[in-house]
Amino acid sequence: MNRPRILIVKKAQFSYHTDTYKYCEYLPDDFDLTYVGFDTGKKRVLNNKVKVKYVCGHGSKIVRGLRFLKELMQEIKVGDYDIVFLVYFQCCSLLKLKFHKQRFVLDIRSSGILKQKSKRWLYNKILQCESHLFDSITVISKGLADKLKISNAHILPLGADSLCKNDKDFSELHLIYVGTFHQRNIDQTINGFGKFYRKLGNKIDLSYTIIGFGDSQTEEIITRSIAVNGLENVVEFVGRVPVDQLGKHFDKGNVGVSWIPVTDYFQYQPPTKTFEYILSGIPCVATATQANKEVINKKNGVVCGDTPESFYRALLKIYDRRKSFSSDEIRNSLAMYQWKNIVKNNLRTYLNSQCAYV
Repeated sequence: MNRPRILIVKKAQFSYHTDTYKYCEYLPDDFDLTYVGFDTGKKRVLNNKVKVKYVCGHGSKIVRGLRFLKELMQEIKVGDYDIVFLVYFQCCSLLKLKFHKQRFVLDIRSSGILKQKSKRWLYNKILQCESHLFDSITVISKGLADKLKISNAHILPLGADSLCKNDKDFSELHLIYVGTFHQRNIDQTINGFGKFYRKLGNKIDLSYTIIGFGDSQTEEIITRSIAVNGLENVVEFVGRVPVDQLGKHFDKGNVGVSWIPVTDYFQYQPPTKTFEYILSGIPCVATATQANKEVINKKNGVVCGDTPESFYRALLKIYDRRKSFSSDEIRNSLAMYQWKNIVKNNLRTYLNSQCAYV
């Protein structure tokens, strides 16, 4: 029996968007997969179970967008796909209008997260209008589906993989932050950690490793915050680290920092690192967005506000509870969010149900 043919569409270069990369890792036994995305000049990652088709990523935003639509239309026209799994991008509804007999699944991973309120409103309105043209929609969280007023959505949650299999010792506390610095205000965690270190640094070994990337101004703020707090020998600002080299940092770290400002536009965006920390067996200090509050509990971490003082108080709670943490209990608290489980138990079943309509 032939496997159903699925076209996965995401503008990101293949393997540089975690969600779709994991779909392509765990679905090929059940589906014949093709992926279409931009070639943005990054190193190409090979997967001999998936056909990857690249669209040239050169040119202005408009030129790239038109080229992507043109080549995608050609691929859908000749590809004879059972389902086109389309990760949302603006104007993607043109594909539905042109190929009205083609079965599409629209996947929504995010709402507008622009700082300017009017731009966020416009982005979300366009997203809502385009989504109304699709019969089948998957959304990353129920909160986001409710926010966008999409009533017929299937929830396809965010997942993660464990980056550390070792059981942790919590007699020392070694914080780790991994992720973007854009719109994150990481300097506030440094200020909060500075207060924590001044209170307890003579009682317990402490450190904080910051891994990620941002513009030069943001990175300068982080560097200056480390110096102002006198933490040059305690806080290590590593910068960008390839995913395949994160393991050694997770081996050392035993407290994860998931720091996202508590704003309306981040409330329902589940942070990948919250899941990665917990599935790696380390408790997580996470800001109190709705998405974080749904997965953080006493066994796996602490939620806090997005201020230095709140971060400091959260670290005190971690310190007080450090002897009660168990890496096995922490991992098991979110075992259902391992990528393999999400793809095999959720997405595979959903795609098979959609194929029944073809």
